[in-house]
Amino acid sequence: MPEEIEFVSGAAIQIHGLTAFHMLKTVAQLKPGQSVLVNAAAGGVGSVAVQLAKIFGASQIVATAGSSD
Repeated sequence: MPEEIEFVSGAAIQIHGLTAFHMLKTVAQLKPGQSVLVNAAAGGVGSVAVQLAKIFGASQIVATAGSSD
C-alpha cells in the first residue's frame, strides 16, 4: 500500500471493492453487453461498482447520485 494512504483508508477500499464485485458478479451475474444501474454512485461501493461494470464489459452504465438539494 502506498505510504500516503492511511491503513484504515486502505482497508476500506478493499471492503468497497469486494462488496461491489459480489453484487455485480455473484448477485446480478453481470455479463458483457448488459446494462447496469448503480445507485449512490458517488459513494464508496457505488464508485467502485461503476469502474468494475466497465471492466466487466457492461454496454451501458447508468449511475445515480443525489442529496436533498
